[in-house]
Amino acid sequence: MSHSFSRDRTMELRQSFEGGNESTNRENHSPNNNSTLRSPTFYLTPNDDDFTNTTISRSPPTSRYYSGADLTTTNSYSNNYNTNNANNATINITSNNSSTSLSSSITPNYLTNNAHNYNKYNRKPRQTRPEEVIEMNEISVKNGHANIDTLEEFFEEVESIKDSITMVNENINIVERLHTAALISSNEQQWTQLSSQLENMKRDTQSRNLDIKARLTELENANGKQAQISDGQIRKTQFSALKKRFMDTIQRYQDIERAYQQKYRQRIERQIRIVKPDATQDEIETILDNADDDAQIFSQSLMQATRRGHAKAVLSEVQNRHDDIKNIEKTIVELHQLFMDMSLLVERQQETVNVVEQNAETAAVQLEEGTNLYGGLDLITRQDDGIDIPNDEGVNNFDDSPYFDYHHLKAIENHDSKYLGQSLSISPAAHHLSDLHIDDLGLPTLPKVPEKSSIIKEPVTHTADPNAKFEAKDDAITAELCELYGNLQKCLDLREKYITLSGQRLTDDPRNHDDWEIYPAAPPKSWPLPSPEELERRKAKEMAREADPVAAVGSDFDFDQCKIPGPHVYSYGIGPNGFYQVYRNELDQTAEAPLYQFPSPREFYDDMDFILSVISDGPAKSFAFRRLRYLDSKWQMYILLNEFQELADSKRTPHRDFYNVRKVDTHVHHSSSMNQKHLLRFIKSKMKKSPDDVVIYRDNHHLTLRGVFESLGLTAYDLSIDTLDMHAHKDSFHRFDKFNLKYNPIGESRLREIFMKTDNYIQGRYLAEITKEVVSDLESSKYQMVEYRVSIYGRSIDEWDKLAKWVVNNKLFSSNVRWLIQIPRLYNIYKNSAAVNSFQDIITNVFEPLFEVTKDPTSHPELHVFLQRVIGFDTVDDESKPEKPIFKDFPLPKDWTSNVNPPYSYYLYYMYANTAALNKWRQTRGFNTLVLRPHCGEAGDTDHLTAAFLTSYGISHGILLRKVPALQYLYYLAQVGIAMSPLSNNALFLTYERNPLPQFFQRGLNISLSTDDPLQFHFTKEPLIEEYSVAAQIWKLSSTDMCELARNSVIQSGWENQIKAHWIGKDWHKPGVQGNDMQKTNVPDIRVGFRYETLNEELEALRRYAPKEGKFNHEDPISKQDYVGVAGLAESSSIQQHLISKSTTDNSHIGSFPGAGIVAERAKLRSNH
Repeated sequence: MSHSFSRDRTMELRQSFEGGNESTNRENHSPNNNSTLRSPTFYLTPNDDDFTNTTISRSPPTSRYYSGADLTTTNSYSNNYNTNNANNATINITSNNSSTSLSSSITPNYLTNNAHNYNKYNRKPRQTRPEEVIEMNEISVKNGHANIDTLEEFFEEVESIKDSITMVNENINIVERLHTAALISSNEQQWTQLSSQLENMKRDTQSRNLDIKARLTELENANGKQAQISDGQIRKTQFSALKKRFMDTIQRYQDIERAYQQKYRQRIERQIRIVKPDATQDEIETILDNADDDAQIFSQSLMQATRRGHAKAVLSEVQNRHDDIKNIEKTIVELHQLFMDMSLLVERQQETVNVVEQNAETAAVQLEEGTNLYGGLDLITRQDDGIDIPNDEGVNNFDDSPYFDYHHLKAIENHDSKYLGQSLSISPAAHHLSDLHIDDLGLPTLPKVPEKSSIIKEPVTHTADPNAKFEAKDDAITAELCELYGNLQKCLDLREKYITLSGQRLTDDPRNHDDWEIYPAAPPKSWPLPSPEELERRKAKEMAREADPVAAVGSDFDFDQCKIPGPHVYSYGIGPNGFYQVYRNELDQTAEAPLYQFPSPREFYDDMDFILSVISDGPAKSFAFRRLRYLDSKWQMYILLNEFQELADSKRTPHRDFYNVRKVDTHVHHSSSMNQKHLLRFIKSKMKKSPDDVVIYRDNHHLTLRGVFESLGLTAYDLSIDTLDMHAHKDSFHRFDKFNLKYNPIGESRLREIFMKTDNYIQGRYLAEITKEVVSDLESSKYQMVEYRVSIYGRSIDEWDKLAKWVVNNKLFSSNVRWLIQIPRLYNIYKNSAAVNSFQDIITNVFEPLFEVTKDPTSHPELHVFLQRVIGFDTVDDESKPEKPIFKDFPLPKDWTSNVNPPYSYYLYYMYANTAALNKWRQTRGFNTLVLRPHCGEAGDTDHLTAAFLTSYGISHGILLRKVPALQYLYYLAQVGIAMSPLSNNALFLTYERNPLPQFFQRGLNISLSTDDPLQFHFTKEPLIEEYSVAAQIWKLSSTDMCELARNSVIQSGWENQIKAHWIGKDWHKPGVQGNDMQKTNVPDIRVGFRYETLNEELEALRRYAPKEGKFNHEDPISKQDYVGVAGLAESSSIQQHLISKSTTDNSHIGSFPGAGIVAERAKLRSNH
């Protein structure tokens, strides 16, 4: 039987649903009307903007079909929710079959929020327009079931069921709100009204649930009768989704009912305990289960006059609500049964699902066989198919070609390119699509999919050959990306050129050769055991050291035992560019024909400008940022997979942990190498034991130590840590001027001159004594080393001799100590004080003695011995000072006579050029060479880091790299050593939590921890351990992390190869795992291997797309290809095409890049059409 509804009939139904008179409702829904029309959802008609007067009916203006349970006269009623005012909302539910009207006062926001959810778009007060009348499609019924033979009718039924499920969800929302209102109701009348409304709503919801279940069963039966496979698959998919949605709704209804039951019982239990606080749990459970028979507890309470009224009220409430709990339990049972029925329905579909999966696997196998059979994608159009071979114009028109159009390219870009860019294995044995070429597999060549740009540039000519194929240039790596790779590689080549020419490579330093000798020699190894005589000698020496640790420092040094070589035939002089040059003889010097050639100032600044242009380029910054983020993610993945393996490896290593692996303080200033307490004790000791020592000459008077303190009005008793005031507190942050004043004890420069200078009236005796005390502590710890930085100012030419004699005469020689020379950038101060006339004077004062002692060590024997333990140069000062940039003119040092301080890069270039010439000569003579390790990147401009990248072996601080991603990436690729001091940065320029050290470390930069100035920043007698401990606590470093930092510090340090081999392994200079000795470093091989493979992958991309030219070539093997960072620089579709053109039909390789198969299938489908 078929029912159809006219437009007038629809209007009448609309009026009844919107709350018309009861006669109309009864007429349209009489018992004799057995229409199976679906009951409508709620429809909100606001009467004003603030929802204070609102009507909710069950006809949705936005839904095309009615939804819900079958609407018959036995189950049909219209619910009209009227919100009377903002403070008191009344729910009116009119039942058509009982004509019972119920009302209740509920908190207004329940209904206001609910109304807003039903129709959030219809907020303006208006009358319903005729065109908004809901269309009623004719519902055909055959044999009691809906007509769903066609796919269109099937989808209409699916949408109708979806609307019904939506209606059930809305009913559940109302039930939940009524539950809340019932729980907070305060009187019996109100509770009765709410209970009635809940019962009506639950009956309606249950009816709808049963109807949905029946209709789903009809759909299942109808699906089983479909003969068309494609339609059947669509129907099964839609049915499964619909069924899951309905089961989720049932489950939600069950959860809400259970929660209400629990809260309901809790409320009654509270009421019982109010009446009788001493009621047992068994009594309460009995009352809740059978409220009519067991009311003795209330009868006893009624005997008490003071509580009679309240007990009667509670008894009435418990008895009235007992049935409600039973009804809730009944509802839960019904919902559970419905849920079980739907689960059974799911199980019956499992066999069909298995068949679908089997068919899908068969189709995949057949597709692979077809691809192998035809040798790839058949993209050639044929004349007999009625499609002409495209000419030039047709090729440029993507709509007429078999290739991807704009929409296809965008889809590929959005879904596939990012995966292709970031899904590479870290294993060297892993193969990727682009690593295998089709020619190597003996298979037919796959045609490449041309890019639009390449097609336009190289149009295809007409040809009558039916087998002709499109030829296109492989532009998967765009010109922009190739240029970027080339620029980055050029930056690395420039650094390699400068480092090689200056002799700063590891193999350039003769001290790293096996035949290197130094006096006194390094302490002998403890294992294997020496001869008994040697063992006794060592024990005696150790006992003497323990008896007087300070006197033991340098006790084995005898200057007379030092070997001083003779003069050399080479000569030297200042060249035309303002730095020293080495000549084979005096004739070559007269002819200005130096033995070695180095970059001129103009060449240096051109190279630096090139690097600055690269690191400031937008695509380069984006590329580097993505690569660094990739390194972060790769580290996180490595730690997740290998953290416990590292811990297990460390536990298996005997006699090694963080405390007994060698660690080097790679950046510490000698004059502040002690802590405040140590300096205070030393000053008080001298005041007590040597008060009459003449320590200073000022104002034409000699002053004793006692006289100095009397002039200051202080005694030894008055001194304290706070009195010294040498610790960098909050007042030093971004105030480098105040920080420099902290070097003056009690703020007096005369005390700094007495206790913290090497060149003073007492020839640095006090500083030598306190240095020995600090060094003795280091020797006692055995595993801590330092590289002290002492100053050469360049004010006079005899500074080197004074410093060398101070070291030699005080026997400051220890296997735990090496030295760096720091040159303060204070030309402007010296110029203003008339100490120098030009910048050339500073160069002469700093480097002239070094060339003299290299030519003839006998001219400065103490300096020759001291230089054997000198590692290199540093330049120090406040980097945040503004500088005058150099753009066009490059004045020579002799011409720099103004009072303006030269910029950082100018200082660094001339230090580099003079050091390069000096190193070449010293290398020829077999003397140790020197490296540049300046303070850099703590503050100031980007060109500081750029100049250091070109010229320096390593740097100190480098925290500004966090702001220059491209330069940071270059520092990573070149593995430039960075000695970072987070506690120092925390006091001066960057708070500890913002320090980039943990991020640099995770990414794989060559990082070590250092103390900088223990006197200003540390509190303990082991400042390096304090630095490690704070970092480990704040950044949660593991033992492996700290051991890796310690290993990095040894590698960055300037100790000779023989000592490093004893500390971290004989093959420490080899890359990767073969250079790691876990028995000495306690760094697991898996960590070292991860670092090496990751770095090698990054370098390989540069080698692959920007091959190096010239004599400066790496020899590291290429292992894998990486596309990370390519997104945004190359069209993702081009990368896809590049990968497809080099891929095989092997499922394992295609699985590595899921997007490739999708691209191929889309191309094949378009070609078939």
